[in-house]
Amino acid sequence: MISREVTITDPAGIHALKAAQLKMRSGRYESDTFLRNDSGLANCRHPVSVLSLRIRYGARVTVLCDGIDEREALREVCSLLEK
Repeated sequence: MISREVTITDPAGIHALKAAQLKMRSGRYESDTFLRNDSGLANCRHPVSVLSLRIRYGARVTVLCDGIDEREALREVCSLLEK
């Protein structure tokens, strides 16, 4: 398992569209991908779970990936969140 901490740069935070994009991008990989903050842990393949974390602009979150292609998955998800 690998992880990386990122800062949310979208002024709207993680909203429904961003959660759907996370689902699509993390679904390209076999690895399990999660977001973690003070509110808990969410599987990136479940948009409602991601939205339940209520991640706002400027928040720091940890992206965790576990699996055979975890490095690629981590790079893809972090890239989306840091846009």
